Amino acid sequence: MIKWTVVMSLTILFLAWSAPANAQSETGLIQDIRITATAGFEYFQRTIAWDESDETTKLKSSLFMFRPALQFNQRISLIGIVGYSLSDHGSVFCRDLPISIELDAGNTGGWLFGGELAAMLVESGDFEIGVRGEYVYYNGKEQIFEIPGLAVDGETITQPKWQRAHAGLQFTYVRYAYFFPYLRVAYDNLWGRLAVQQDILDLTGSQERTFKSLGKFNAALGLDYEPLDRWIIKGELSILPNSSLVDWGMMASLSYAF
Repeated sequence: MIKWTVVMSLTILFLAWSAPANAQSETGLIQDIRITATAGFEYFQRTIAWDESDETTKLKSSLFMFRPALQFNQRISLIGIVGYSLSDHGSVFCRDLPISIELDAGNTGGWLFGGELAAMLVESGDFEIGVRGEYVYYNGKEQIFEIPGLAVDGETITQPKWQRAHAGLQFTYVRYAYFFPYLRVAYDNLWGRLAVQQDILDLTGSQERTFKSLGKFNAALGLDYEPLDRWIIKGELSILPNSSLVDWGMMASLSYAF
């Protein structure tokens, strides 16, 4: 999956760089470089399937992110992602331990790392068509829970991790000077694992459960608004349909261009 994301990102970069642009001239390819800093919040809930079984739960995540970006010729943006997430994978059974348990760890904090590549490909009248690819990795912290009802000391240690890959086309309406609504349709996949270890005196056991999102299609409606010079406010709502339900997400951010 990571290899697929890298290939998609390189393809986006090639298409954007090779497309005709008025900003390029005989004196060089890159004429303009801008730096942007963005602080944002994202929330999503997605239906996830565990291992190869029919067991499903809801993954609910709140993401707090900082995104520094370099923009070239107002066409290509290379963006870093660093942040913190609170993620709740719901209640899941772990039966391959010394004592079987139903685990509901609640919100687990963890660091986020990743990157994004966005590019404008075509300008046509009042519309711009672009592409966007993103990869995010969440590394949850270890949590320790005491095992109730035992005559001796026992504990369960858990650690969740997940990854998300997103790539698609974005259509932006650019007729207005400070107000830019857009529609994006994209491939959007999420997968991860939950590592569980149980220690009861000298008895130790472990289990790893994997999960993946049921839906892999994302449709988003968003708006970029520039109330002041160099400042951009963004808001976005998205839906992620799957075989049984429709999941959703939302995002808001504030950017400053140097």
